[in-house]
Amino acid sequence: MDQQTTAEVTSYIEEYHRRLEFERAHIHLQGVGWVPAKLGSDLQVGDVLMWNFGYTGTIKDITPSKSGKTLQVVTVSSFDGKEYTRKMSASAKYGVAAS
Repeated sequence: MDQQTTAEVTSYIEEYHRRLEFERAHIHLQGVGWVPAKLGSDLQVGDVLMWNFGYTGTIKDITPSKSGKTLQVVTVSSFDGKEYTRKMSASAKYGVAAS
């Protein structure tokens, strides 16, 4: 390989690693784009979750399952003010608008 080709390959690899790091810390939501993300196990009361098309909800309560693989999360919707309870995976990534 000549020097130019080596430099191109190195540049490509560096860009690939930057994209991997970005995608580890973000998720893509429909109608919104890329947003910061947290693992379900890292969510805390008070975090504002973001969903597709920009809907948001503030976490009011989190109850882990016996095994710790899932969470029972109570959120208050910013759209209609109602409380919603959902079962979420502790290992999945969720969009976070604010912490």
